[in-house]
Amino acid sequence: MKKYYTRPSILVTSVLVIFVTTVNPFSYILGETNGIHYRMGFSDIGDGSTRTYKFQDVDKYIGFINAFPIEIIREKLENNNIESWDIDFQIFESVEDAELAMVELLDMSNLYIDNIIDIPLSDGSIGDNCWYSLSMGVVRFIRNNVLINIGPRNQSIEVTNAEWLAREIDEMLVKSNKVEDKNLIHTPIIHSVEVLSKSPVKWDDIVEIKVIATDKNNQKLYYRKYATGFSCVSENGILTLPLYDKTDKIEGYSNAKVKIWVWNEDFITSSIQADIPF
Repeated sequence: MKKYYTRPSILVTSVLVIFVTTVNPFSYILGETNGIHYRMGFSDIGDGSTRTYKFQDVDKYIGFINAFPIEIIREKLENNNIESWDIDFQIFESVEDAELAMVELLDMSNLYIDNIIDIPLSDGSIGDNCWYSLSMGVVRFIRNNVLINIGPRNQSIEVTNAEWLAREIDEMLVKSNKVEDKNLIHTPIIHSVEVLSKSPVKWDDIVEIKVIATDKNNQKLYYRKYATGFSCVSENGILTLPLYDKTDKIEGYSNAKVKIWVWNEDFITSSIQADIPF
């Protein structure tokens, strides 16, 4: 059966934010004003600072999407040259995780891209939050707990059709069935994170960990630490983590904090925040 999407280059990540006042540094919100909140990136942009990303507030009780409607998309759009597009997606346990995955996608990309909050499109919003570059045929948006990344497979197609395609997919997501309990999302079950190597005694040490997880449907699982790029995916749960002072150290904590994604073949994703003891 043919699929019209590829393995998401966006999506498998973990966040290490450096603030001391929050118990949960990976979901740190820099501020909330008039329905807008900001999340911090993690990569140095060259002057010792990091980017911030603006998000429209979303009701946490809007319901969860527990399956991506790929069959509906295929049926409805099969005559619209959909094979020319990469449609990457990831389903998360929460809106918060979807936003963190978007932060990672944006922070690890060198593509100049507009936030629809700052530069609205004439036909209105896409998703709950959206970034786009129509000249490059790229639209990235979040709807509920799902992150979508659309881009052309080659530049010979009409790249401005990315907006139309994103709106079509977003409409299907809006109409798709939702569940109120996130436990009804068939996410992988993460049982534990074990430190395999000797506990690090200083920053810049390398530590090896093993994530123990299972899938309810016995699907293959993939593992990645936030902010390390899709090339750093593990298929056996073993991850090697360099503990960089700039990204991992959180003042006031005796342990390094890391966030890890675990996802299955349906791109349904769990996350865990683990402590690496010193």
